[in-house]
Amino acid sequence: MAGRDLLLISHLDCRYYANQRTHHLARALAGGQDRVTVIYRKYTQPEGAAARRRAFLSMHLETLEEDGIRYVGVDPLFDLSVRGFSGSGGAAAATGAPAPGMSAELKGLAGYVLEQSLRWWFLWAALRERRRWGVVVAEGVWALSAALALRRLGRAAAVVCDDYDFTPGGYNRSRLRRRWVAATENRLLRRADRVVCVGEMLARRREADCGCRPEVIPNGVDYEAFAPAAGKPPHPPTLIYVGGLEYWTGLDLALDALPGLRARFPELRLRIVGYGDPAYGAHLRRRIREEGLEEAVEWVGRVAYEALPEQLATADIGLAMFEPNDLRRYAFSLKVVEYMAAGVVPVATRDTQSAALALAHGAGVEAGYDARSLEQAVAGLLADPARLKALGERGNRQARAYRWPDLTRRFGELVAELGG
Repeated sequence: MAGRDLLLISHLDCRYYANQRTHHLARALAGGQDRVTVIYRKYTQPEGAAARRRAFLSMHLETLEEDGIRYVGVDPLFDLSVRGFSGSGGAAAATGAPAPGMSAELKGLAGYVLEQSLRWWFLWAALRERRRWGVVVAEGVWALSAALALRRLGRAAAVVCDDYDFTPGGYNRSRLRRRWVAATENRLLRRADRVVCVGEMLARRREADCGCRPEVIPNGVDYEAFAPAAGKPPHPPTLIYVGGLEYWTGLDLALDALPGLRARFPELRLRIVGYGDPAYGAHLRRRIREEGLEEAVEWVGRVAYEALPEQLATADIGLAMFEPNDLRRYAFSLKVVEYMAAGVVPVATRDTQSAALALAHGAGVEAGYDARSLEQAVAGLLADPARLKALGERGNRQARAYRWPDLTRRFGELVAELGG
């Protein structure tokens, strides 16, 4: 029955990044559908210059069946996510150093070709499945373009845009490309059968820009898994960052602020739990070593999702100091809700959805995107243990409203309405 087949198309590699909105939606929706398929853009990280060159100049599909869900990874031609070849690493962006790898001109041309073609790679992968989809859930502008093409071809009955990124915000180096992406995104959003936004800030932006009226379904938390971490055993005062290691994470600010904080709170430590851009990870490790911060920084690296509560159980303040560009400003970060559920107090960049979430629930504080502001915000919390404890307890209570089953249930109802 076509109405019971569901397709999710994502621009993120949901097999590489373990804790994404895509995973929770796919697992929740799989229980109410005859078949759930996830098509995603696969990131490649081959070793050696020759292997990276081949990966950049070739394409292939990777398929996998897991827990009743079919995953189809698309490794496109001219893929700029190939680490170490494209020069798209965070270390260069963070330090201002010239990007290694290909020239800026070649990179720009390859980026243009990839942007134009990614939608067609998604469409090609979907058509190869030889199915007629009841509902297609599209994440990102290029996924949405492919989904609407499937509807025009009679291969999909309805299209839902699951809107959790303001895509034009990632195009700050070219005003022309930013405007083109924004115009394309607005045009496609108007054609979707339903638009779901991850946060209130993004929903208001969409209403203003394209006149659509999105429904807000935020990101959530596995509350029963994270809530026990709120019962903190004795431990040194600890800052924690959990998530992807990318240039926009604000971890350089944390390292800048750490010496001043340690002067006032000598036992303070910073724990980094995550993975992502190898170049940015190497940049951070080099800074830690060269600035003599090894004793103050605990580098945990990648851990299983199930192990995150254990990491949060001995932490007090969670970092969500994202660079305040438009790509991150509207993002509803899963880590903030997970911090709250675990009784960890978020410190988030001012004028972002993350800060708005923490402040709305009286569970965290905001800071300007500079080391001095971050140092003052963290010091203010550490100097007032009673306030720190009260914010953590309030966050733990408020996070109950973000249980994944409750949020995905509404998404499932929306899919059922359209697919029926």
